[in-house]
Amino acid sequence: MFSSLTKAYKVRRLVQAGRRALLRRDFEKARQFFEQAANINPRYLRTAAQFHQGVLSYLGRAEYAVGLLTQAKQSLERAIAIYHEDLLASLYLGMTMLRLGSETDGLRQIKQTLQRLQAWIDGSAGSRASENFWDINGEIRAEINNALTLSEENGDHVSLLKSVEWIGDEVDAECDRARRDESRDFGRW
Repeated sequence: MFSSLTKAYKVRRLVQAGRRALLRRDFEKARQFFEQAANINPRYLRTAAQFHQGVLSYLGRAEYAVGLLTQAKQSLERAIAIYHEDLLASLYLGMTMLRLGSETDGLRQIKQTLQRLQAWIDGSAGSRASENFWDINGEIRAEINNALTLSEENGDHVSLLKSVEWIGDEVDAECDRARRDESRDFGRW
């Protein structure tokens, strides 16, 4: 049991270090941390403010960022196979597919995931547990609508990818903001 606790702690620390590197935009360092964590426990799932993301999702995002698209696709597919509701893995899989040249499949994946993400945010924002904590200014939802519009336009994949990458970064950051706000507000009681 001690060994499994030690491994769990190590994976958690590696994911935290990877997230810090990701936020600093040190994608290669982030990729190294996430790869180490995934080698120990590929099923590790981080939950923040009711949003779940697996270590393989983080690894795939870092691989995407450094241009290792084939590896990113594999990591993101594995992430979804482990946890089907990993919305960021699904979103980045669509972007990866698009960048690899699978335009039809990539666009479909992006659109479907953006719609699922919109529904998740709307559901979370309306739930009592997350009331007033998720996307309180509506910026992510507005950018999702923008990206959905861009996904319908022919050929402007650069703007679409930029928009969807912003959404991915903001959702990850919003998890931390919502978690902080939730803790602060519940701490007052």
